[in-house]
Amino acid sequence: MRLGVLSYINSMPLSYGLESGAAATSCEVIAGDPNCLNRLAAAGQLDVTPISSIEFARLAGSYAMVPGFCLAAPGPVQSVRLFSRLPLGELPGRPVAVTTASATSRALLQVLVPGVRVEDLTGEPRLEDEQPAALLIGDRALRGVAGAEHIYDLGELWVAETGLPMVFAVWIASRSFLAASPSAFEEVQAVLLRSLEWGESHPSEVVHEACRRTGLPAARIENYFSALRFRLDSPAQRGLVEFFRRAAAVGLIPAEGLQLLRQPAAA
Repeated sequence: MRLGVLSYINSMPLSYGLESGAAATSCEVIAGDPNCLNRLAAAGQLDVTPISSIEFARLAGSYAMVPGFCLAAPGPVQSVRLFSRLPLGELPGRPVAVTTASATSRALLQVLVPGVRVEDLTGEPRLEDEQPAALLIGDRALRGVAGAEHIYDLGELWVAETGLPMVFAVWIASRSFLAASPSAFEEVQAVLLRSLEWGESHPSEVVHEACRRTGLPAARIENYFSALRFRLDSPAQRGLVEFFRRAAAVGLIPAEGLQLLRQPAAA
């Protein structure tokens, strides 16, 4: 099984058991940022992987969602933040530098702030008159940007507007991989559940490794992990449907994308 994992620390409570080998598995683990995993999935080079939730709309013909697993936030997510010299209400019509590493965060900004001019972020963000704001994700967002007078957590903005969790990523499995073996789907769920349960029962080990990777203090990492959810429960499912609905309304995905959440997972 070729299994993708996010290279950012945000998925570590679920994925570190796989990366470290603590949740014993014969999987080939392939790490990458969200955009990298999106590309590998689109190329058919992963059997199971987390993927930007918005990108699932483009790959549902080849991949099925694995029930029960996601990367979500029921409030401030801390690692998807907009750093700006201007108040949010003054950004429509203005250019915003946006990381190319995450399709969902890019789409979420366009849903929450209609009319922003999204431009690819190249190099280090510089908040200038020509580009007064930058959207960062992952470990980079946790560190912040100098010169920002306003900092907006997109997870917090989403929950304030909808009352629902924001689902940033879902886990998917290749339909061809699932079709190759009657037991493949159960195997995928068992592998992910084993790793998640290991992470939940070994929080200090996960935090220690996250500190090593980022240089951030343990208290900061613990606070960050406490803001994340990894189980695709009923509230998260409703949040995902609402995100799809709003993304379709502004033309980011076809309206048929809403039907993807109702497809049989192992079809």
